[in-house]
Amino acid sequence: MIVSSSITIPSDLYPLQNKKRIRIFCSANTSTVENEAVREAFDSLDLPPGRCYSNTTALHKRLLEYGVPDREIETYVGWIVIRKVPIHHSWLVYNNAYVLDGGISVSDINYYREIQERGITDIEEQRQVLLKFLQAEKGKPNSETKTFGHVSPLYLYVGSKSVPADGAVLFNKLMSQYPNHPSYAAEGMNGMGMSRMQELMYQKK
Repeated sequence: MIVSSSITIPSDLYPLQNKKRIRIFCSANTSTVENEAVREAFDSLDLPPGRCYSNTTALHKRLLEYGVPDREIETYVGWIVIRKVPIHHSWLVYNNAYVLDGGISVSDINYYREIQERGITDIEEQRQVLLKFLQAEKGKPNSETKTFGHVSPLYLYVGSKSVPADGAVLFNKLMSQYPNHPSYAAEGMNGMGMSRMQELMYQKK
């Protein structure tokens, strides 16, 4: 899949663990989950930002505890494309069609709209705008604030079925091979830990 003239998934810079079974999830082919057991399981977890591999693992386990059949649960590892920038990621797919992702907030749409309307270009000011929206989400269920089945139009998921822990190993190896990886070279990004945005989110808790 060609994301831009310089980005191809899969490739050496943007690898996938299973190149023959690639799936793409987007706004057009996903919808909100209606299953109450899935909703209750999703809402019961603390899903901290910047912990996609462990969050996906925990969600898989919790869904099983809530009686969701294992055959309906698949964990994925790959790339989430945000404004043409791929970020390595892990997520869960329920019933072959619904993306469950505790790392992506529905506030992002409002955030991007506000910074565009106000013409905000300063990175620190942009972060403060996003923090404002994220703070407003506090206390609300995950199913109302995170990706619960339907993918935001802002994002594109490209990945293959994989164990999240294996994805973490792949990512660490990638960062070792490419310490100046283009997806993590921008200001505020950090391929070896939390981004500046995620650090601020923790400070505000």
